Amino acid sequence: MTKIIYRPSQRIHEPPWLIWHAKDLLEKANRQNDASKILYSCLELRNCLEMVEFRMILASVGEEDRTQLMIDAKPRHGINKVNDKVKSLKYKYQIFYKIVCETIGRFGNPIDFSKSSTLKEKLSDYVHTYTRTPEELKFGSEYLRAASGIMEETIAFLELALNKDQNSYMLQNLSITTLNEEDKQILDKWKNGIIKDESELREILNKQKEASDSNPR
Repeated sequence: MTKIIYRPSQRIHEPPWLIWHAKDLLEKANRQNDASKILYSCLELRNCLEMVEFRMILASVGEEDRTQLMIDAKPRHGINKVNDKVKSLKYKYQIFYKIVCETIGRFGNPIDFSKSSTLKEKLSDYVHTYTRTPEELKFGSEYLRAASGIMEETIAFLELALNKDQNSYMLQNLSITTLNEEDKQILDKWKNGIIKDESELREILNKQKEASDSNPR
């Protein structure tokens, strides 16, 4: 990702900026007793979850496929539809990505798409507030106090998915288009249950790497 300097008044369409902005809004909300800033913080975090999900999908395909995916993702539930097509946020694909990173000595956290969806649903309760009473939307209400825990959980989730290191963030995923035939066969066996568990998958990938290292092409 490009290096970003956070300035609240200069919006940057990137996940790190959204995380920093959400933290800034929350800090100001608590200092100023401002209920609106809590709601805005929830909105930014929800936006960030969607952005991270979609960009991880884009990172898993070739550049030639990205424009169409951006079109496909625009309608309601577009990310779910695109992921059903590409499948790169599915649980087994993400575990495969994690173990490949381990095998080649790189750091890569998988994203839990199911948990991300749950967090988006929780945050939506603070984005769509038309059924809430004036009392609930007062700073310090039980409803708004509950938002703090959800936001903290979301920030921790995002920082893990983005491989946070101090103030540095990195978004990555395993590209389907760069997998060789052997890797594709292993991935298919893993997705289809022929490879039973993570330890077996790890063993197979390690053996393949050892064979590749001893017989460089």
